[in-house]
Amino acid sequence: MRHAPGDAAHRAPRLRTSLWGRVRSSEGWSVVVVDRLTIRYSDAVGDVDVSAEARGGRRTGFELDAESLADLPRERADLVVARVRAAFAHAKWHLRVDG
Repeated sequence: MRHAPGDAAHRAPRLRTSLWGRVRSSEGWSVVVVDRLTIRYSDAVGDVDVSAEARGGRRTGFELDAESLADLPRERADLVVARVRAAFAHAKWHLRVDG
């Protein structure tokens, strides 16, 4: 099946970084560094605080603990990690995922 060039289903979300360091997606989700131990992912389903440890300066390098998402359904946890990765890549921050 071919899709029209403007088909939203095949476009990557547009990401924008605010002055305060929040990365927002055109799809309605966002990622923000809360403190040196927490990254918050938010979407229409709700907020998810992910355990992470700062490595370097504020918001420039983190090690994310994927095991901190063990209480979420696997599909949701994978989505959160993927979107946090995308946000960090967009902002040119460094992220390492453990677990």
